Amino acid sequence: MENKIFEKYGFYYIGEWHTHPNNNMQYSLMDMESMISISNNNLGYKMIFIILGNDYKKPFKIYCYNQTTRNIEELTYEVIEVEKILKRGE
Repeated sequence: MENKIFEKYGFYYIGEWHTHPNNNMQYSLMDMESMISISNNNLGYKMIFIILGNDYKKPFKIYCYNQTTRNIEELTYEVIEVEKILKRGE
């Protein structure tokens, strides 16, 4: 799939994102099946899956299917306010 997207549009497919109702950011059975299928069809590429929520303190969760261990892992992240960093000159 990734090569076809690059050939047609000129960019790489790195993952999916979507929202869940009621701020539930846990992946569903359909999400799990999608993660596994997409990852298995793109061996050698690390795919990420982002589920958005409503909470500004933790606005989303990021998951990755580990092709070696066959486990879905939640990735940790930090939200960085780019505007503040640019103003400070970092």
